[in-house]
Amino acid sequence: MGMKSAAKIEPYQPVSYAISPPATFRKRGKTPVQLEGPKASAKFLSKYRQQKMEAAKEIARNDSVSKAVESNLLQQLQDQEERIKKMHEKFTADLEQHRKDTEMEVSIEKMNSNTEAKSDRLNFKNDPSGKMEPFMQNLGNMQQT
Repeated sequence: MGMKSAAKIEPYQPVSYAISPPATFRKRGKTPVQLEGPKASAKFLSKYRQQKMEAAKEIARNDSVSKAVESNLLQQLQDQEERIKKMHEKFTADLEQHRKDTEMEVSIEKMNSNTEAKSDRLNFKNDPSGKMEPFMQNLGNMQQT
C-alpha cells in the first residue's frame, strides 16, 4: 500500500505569484479569504465594489475634464482661425491699396515726364535746365554738314 501512495505524489513545482496571485490568501491567525465566487467575503466584496465605484467616478470626472479641455482647445483653435482670416483680409486690403497707390504714383510720374518732354520739345530753343544743349549741338552739326 505504501507503494501506491508514493506513485501518486507529484514532484514539487514552485508557483510564481508575481505572474498570477493566488485565489486565496491568509493573514496571520485568520481563515483564508476567497476573493471571487459565491463564497467571497462580504467585507471584501463591499470594499471591492466601493473601489469600483470610486474608479468609475474618477473616470467620469476625467472624461468631463477632458471634454472641457477639448472644447476649450477647440474654441481657441476657432478663435485663432478667425484672427488669421482677419489678418489675411487686412493684409490683402493693405496690399491692394499699396498697389493702387503705386500705380497712381507711376501714372503721375508718367504724366509729369510726358508734360516735361512736351514742354522740352516745345521750348527746346530756350532750355533753362541745359538738358537739350547736346541735342542742339548735334542738330547744329547736322545742319552744317
